[in-house]
Amino acid sequence: MMFIFLIAILALSDKKLFADAKILLLVIFIGIVQSVYGIKALYSDTNLPFSNAKETGLYIKKPYLKKFRS
Repeated sequence: MMFIFLIAILALSDKKLFADAKILLLVIFIGIVQSVYGIKALYSDTNLPFSNAKETGLYIKKPYLKKFRS
């Protein structure tokens, strides 16, 4: 989110977008950092999903819950 905000602010400023080498390096650095943490989040989400769907399904199938289902 910060990366998009930075690009928008740079585009709205009266300077050329990437004329300054420091700004270009900052944008590249932030992009790389966000890419690395995005890949890390995707990896952890696929390997350790935050879901209890299997346990919830087993709970719903329990016999004493049949009286609540129509």
